[in-house]
Amino acid sequence: MAIAHEWNTQPHLQEYEGDPEARPFSREELQRFLDYADDQVVRAVKPKRKGALAAYRDATLFKVIYGWGLRRTETSKLDVVDFGGTRRLASSAGTAHSTSATANELGTEGLTLRTCTQPDLERWMAALTVSYRDETGHSIRWSVQHRHARDLTYGTVRWKGPLSAIDSEKRRADARRLLNDDTLPTPDRVAGLLLILYAQKISTISQLTVDDVNIGGDTVAIKFGTSPVVLPAPLANLIREHVATRRGEAKIGTPDDVPSLFPGGHPGLPLTDSQIGKRLHRIAIWHKRDRSTALCTLATEVPAAILARMLGIHIKVAVQWQQASAGDWAAYSADVNLRSSTAPAPSAPTTPR
Repeated sequence: MAIAHEWNTQPHLQEYEGDPEARPFSREELQRFLDYADDQVVRAVKPKRKGALAAYRDATLFKVIYGWGLRRTETSKLDVVDFGGTRRLASSAGTAHSTSATANELGTEGLTLRTCTQPDLERWMAALTVSYRDETGHSIRWSVQHRHARDLTYGTVRWKGPLSAIDSEKRRADARRLLNDDTLPTPDRVAGLLLILYAQKISTISQLTVDDVNIGGDTVAIKFGTSPVVLPAPLANLIREHVATRRGEAKIGTPDDVPSLFPGGHPGLPLTDSQIGKRLHRIAIWHKRDRSTALCTLATEVPAAILARMLGIHIKVAVQWQQASAGDWAAYSADVNLRSSTAPAPSAPTTPR
């Protein structure tokens, strides 16, 4: 899976800095080389000798060089702040991670994604020690789709709607509390409102930047998907305050130097998903349950196509939530037309005597 694109790489003055007579590794040779680097970690860990950390560092270094196509000088100058999440590759990164984990688990059985057969997969999945079964299913389907595996199938369970109860009263009470309770930290209030009002995932909230917020005149708009959402006045005022005063745990930098809407402890990096989740729990916002309530409520009020564009979710997800909430837009339109047609006709004005 390609992770280097034109929009996230820099051009080089020289196309190639190595010996032109040295040929590159083939895929099989490269895989053997990376496997050998991983084996060195295992060999150092088993006898409990020194060198395990250095071996792990080298194995990771080789994978970073290959994955991002870095040169030696570029690799030597990497810093912690160079690594960060991005919403554009979040889904692909999750799929790649689960695929890598599946390949490693199959490797313990002497199998690879290419050599694994359907009976091998079913026998392995029947083991009690297997974890992350849903993620494994995603990775198997992704591998077959991209021809990294053949003739493998992995069943999936059809989504039948939210598992927990939909508590609209709690959603309204939480919204009022976060809008009016000045004793709560402003970043927590903003993050909580974005979740319970606009059904945003924590992973999306953590990656928001100031460029996603458009403050102009009396209006404030925020962009989750392809269409900006104009915020109501109370939330807009809170967003204005947060943008002007936001600051993470880093000891250096000012709000103008921090691109993230929710800066974290390292300069230039946002709060992690787990950090935001813990902060929301402290103010009694449960992200999975409350997001389900928000999605279900919005799906009954907004057509799926508009919901997908505004919230940045897939159109199929919007349709599923609309069906699960019984908020079919066609039925709603028919009901509106029915009310219009059955409304009493206005009486003719009487002429005063």
